[in-house]
Amino acid sequence: MMPFFALVMIESRLIRMLDELTAEIGEAELADLDAEDRMTLIQDRGQGYIAM
Repeated sequence: MMPFFALVMIESRLIRMLDELTAEIGEAELADLDAEDRMTLIQDRGQGYIAM
């Protein structure tokens, strides 16, 4: 049961961070990024499932 709650917390952080990114750089700019670039951007902010 605990892993489920951990994933819910991570998902909540990702959603909040993506909302901040959308406000920061714009929805069109974010939509134009490749999936790899989005993942790099998320990891650079210290978020995600495998953030180091």
